[in-house]
Amino acid sequence: MKSVIEYRRARWAWIVAALVVLGGLTGCETDPEPNPEDELNPALITTWSSTYSSYVITADDVSYLNSSGEIDFAGSIKYVDNFSETAGVLIIEYDDEYKPEYYAEYDPDTWLPVGDPLPLKGNFIGVYFKGLSADSAQIGSAYKEGGAEESTLEAAIAAFTVDNEGDYMGQYGTYSK
Repeated sequence: MKSVIEYRRARWAWIVAALVVLGGLTGCETDPEPNPEDELNPALITTWSSTYSSYVITADDVSYLNSSGEIDFAGSIKYVDNFSETAGVLIIEYDDEYKPEYYAEYDPDTWLPVGDPLPLKGNFIGVYFKGLSADSAQIGSAYKEGGAEESTLEAAIAAFTVDNEGDYMGQYGTYSK
């Protein structure tokens, strides 16, 4: 009698072990493989200039310079989403020393800001590009009334997509190398 009980226990142990292994294989979440399409396009790495401003894009960072050559904002590239070979978005996290400043009011005669800067909604912003060619591209930073910045990278990835491009990009600047 003892051998039958041991046999049944052993059989149940094997069944349970098999179910655990099979369940682990089918329900196991793994990190997705990196998608080479979502790496920074090397053609973007340069200084892009227009009459009014410039974007300096390196393998790791983006800087936006105004017409005086001063940095308005800069940050580290944290995520790349290529919509096609010639369009996409770079999500950057602002550097502490180069965050943009927005003001509620400007002097109508001098266009200088009045009062203290408004607080940013977050530290992540999308820099969209399209029409990328060997010597030119249309580039723009996400904009939305009240601030387009997001507080986390996950929120920025969800916000700055190809489907939401129209919510943030009213116009692009045309830049050349």
